[in-house]
Amino acid sequence: MKTKKCYETHKKCNGENCNLEKPPIILKFPSGAYYLPNKKGIAATLFQPIGGKTADGFYQVKRNGVLFLSPTKEPRFFLVANPGQSQFFVSCGRTEKGRICYSFALSSLDGKRIMGEATYSTQCNLASGIWESVKPQ
Repeated sequence: MKTKKCYETHKKCNGENCNLEKPPIILKFPSGAYYLPNKKGIAATLFQPIGGKTADGFYQVKRNGVLFLSPTKEPRFFLVANPGQSQFFVSCGRTEKGRICYSFALSSLDGKRIMGEATYSTQCNLASGIWESVKPQ
């Protein structure tokens, strides 16, 4: 079995090679919406809600950002993370042929769904923070 570099220093491996996985990161938004790292955990939040609320969906980390999906795998919005530029959110959806179509900005409906009444600077700071916590190494 191949071992991985440990994400946290602990007594078992002292920060070297171990079999521990990186703990899942739950992404929370100012509106109270939250997204899990995979679809498997959504059903569990039906019976054990986090903060009294069921998960709004799950996310997939891509090379150039993070795709946020509904529990039924429909794309909701995307965090764009272009190298050397700031990170920001855009709305997205599916075309009739099933491809994902990205907008140029976050729609007002999606903005309220995830950001509530947060300011634009809060959105930018949140996008940067999310990308730093989940970006591929």
